[in-house]
Amino acid sequence: MRKAILLLIIVIATGCLWFVVLSASHKIIVRTSFRNAPGLLSGARVRVDGVELGFVREISLEPQHRDRPIAVRMALDTEHGLIIPSDATVTLETEGVLGPTFIQIDTRNKTGAPLANNGILENTEVVDNAGAGHVSEVVGKSLLEESRKLREKDKPPVDPAKLGK
Repeated sequence: MRKAILLLIIVIATGCLWFVVLSASHKIIVRTSFRNAPGLLSGARVRVDGVELGFVREISLEPQHRDRPIAVRMALDTEHGLIIPSDATVTLETEGVLGPTFIQIDTRNKTGAPLANNGILENTEVVDNAGAGHVSEVVGKSLLEESRKLREKDKPPVDPAKLGK
């Protein structure tokens, strides 16, 4: 009876070990960095050409990299033969207007060598946001002007005779 229990424990332990080794062999770690990563959290989804294939494993601050101090490590599932070209690009996106932030990796039309485990991908983050401030200012002024016009349109006309009283 003891031999049967011991054999059962060995079989279960071997199966668990095989599962861990097999699942670990289908993961690749990919790194990138950002100047700004609003809303990005550990555990966020990572999509490759629109298909969810991984998650953000770790986000850390590396102040020595002044241009892009936010370092991100992602784990991608490569079980189905996924190959990430080394010239693929990374962007931050959100699910709708208020949805969670996720990472999108674009491999379309990329011809670089396959990215090695722990490889680094460049991102297409816009570093200069000076134009965004100008656009916001123009839109804000337009909204204020339209609001003023609507208020004037809804006001009843002023009778000059009543102004003198």
